[in-house]
Amino acid sequence: MAPGPSTGTPRPGSAGLLAKLVVPLGATVQVLLLPPGRNPTIEIIGQAVVCTAAAATMAYTVLRFVTTERRRPS
Repeated sequence: MAPGPSTGTPRPGSAGLLAKLVVPLGATVQVLLLPPGRNPTIEIIGQAVVCTAAAATMAYTVLRFVTTERRRPS
């Protein structure tokens, strides 16, 4: 079987970084455009939780990408 996206192998470089940032960014956009729940309090809590988790995930992903790219031999 050939390695690639269908086999779950990681994508190197900036394509991999973009692929890893799509889901948290999409979750943030969705929760801001379509707020969860019918109660305003629940909407605010849901938006805060999703946006905070997405921001933390994206920050970790970018930080890991930057530190990994520095260690790779050229």
